[in-house]
Parts: sequence; C-alpha cells; structure tokens
Amino acid sequence: MSEENDIWDTLLSPEKPEAPRKQYVIFEDSSILKDARYDSLMKTLTVSFKNSPGVYSYFDIPSEVVRTLLGSAKDGSSAGKYFIKHIKNVYPFKRLS
Repeated sequence: MSEENDIWDTLLSPEKPEAPRKQYVIFEDSSILKDARYDSLMKTLTVSFKNSPGVYSYFDIPSEVVRTLLGSAKDGSSAGKYFIKHIKNVYPFKRLS
C-alpha cells in the first residue's frame, strides 16, 4: 500500500479524535480490491474491485472492521480474503454503478 494509506492510521485511531471524516485508500497489493472510501460518520465503506466494473457501498460498517481490513493489508495478510469473509454478504450493500 502507498504512503497515502498512512492517513487511515489517523482516521481509524481511537486516540485521535481530530481524524478526518472521509478518507480514500488504494489497495496496491490486493488482487481483488482496487480502492475504498470510508465515511466514519455514515459508517459507509465504498469499494471498487480490480476485476469488476462495479462500485459498491456497504453500510453500517464499524470503524473496527475497516481498521482490521487495512491492518490485514499492511501486515501481509490478504485484504481481499478479509473483505470476502467479514464484509461482503455480511453488511447491507448497494451497487452504485
């Protein structure tokens, strides 16, 4: 993942209340996930995929789930596998395009 993703540490850090409400991340090392946007106020994760033209929004996503998703990408685990197991078909979603 790129240095831009360090802002997710700020966004998702419970000890940093000044964290921005909306952020964007690119999944450089994922074979499934292309990018994601998280709105912490609305608890909405919007995701685009590398091999699919669709963009999906997932609702009621706790920041802890997003933190774990990003942590799995940073520590060498599979962000895509985590997404499939813990977010896709777990939280309500809507295809945007």
